[in-house]
Amino acid sequence: MENLHIVSELLSGLGKYPVPDKAEDGIIIRASGDEVVMSATADDLIELADLLVSLALSGENAGQHWHLDGYNLLSDESDREIVICRK
Repeated sequence: MENLHIVSELLSGLGKYPVPDKAEDGIIIRASGDEVVMSATADDLIELADLLVSLALSGENAGQHWHLDGYNLLSDESDREIVICRK
């Protein structure tokens, strides 16, 4: 499955894409008790939206998924990885 970058391209075309914060390095996921907290910059959230929209529009069968880990959107500070699956 390919990341189509629909959200980021739309925002760029409208001149609404935020300036990336290079000081921050990816989304941070932390678990505490029953909660999972996600901390992210504006551009990280837009990149996540790109992945979610691409998954929704993939047309693939159930089970298609994205891994959010240190290889793509997550910071090394995260204490959890996330797998987002299409039903």
